[in-house]
Amino acid sequence: MQNDYNRDVFNGDLGIIEKINRIDQQMVVNFEGRQVEYDFGDLDELALAYVLSIHKSQGSEFPCVVIPLHTQHYMMLQRNLLYTAVTRGKSWSSWSARRRRWRWRSSGRIPAEGIRR
Repeated sequence: MQNDYNRDVFNGDLGIIEKINRIDQQMVVNFEGRQVEYDFGDLDELALAYVLSIHKSQGSEFPCVVIPLHTQHYMMLQRNLLYTAVTRGKSWSSWSARRRRWRWRSSGRIPAEGIRR
């Protein structure tokens, strides 16, 4: 994805599709209150988002959060990052990991207090 300085839309921005006009072949996307129009020919500039990075979610809250933990990026599995991830869930948070691979990292590193399960 590329930044679009003309539309003031940047890689990582989240929007909601508000309107699709098949006759005019245009789509309107709401980026945090800003209505941005796209011609159908420009839709390759957008990508559907089913997941969100922990970094991008800071300051936001969601009804439920699922956090997959993978050892491929084990250097990023720090207590403060996991705490941020888990506390984004308003009513429910869960993480998923393979037990034998995760054991070495979780023993004593993440305190149980302050983390909703």
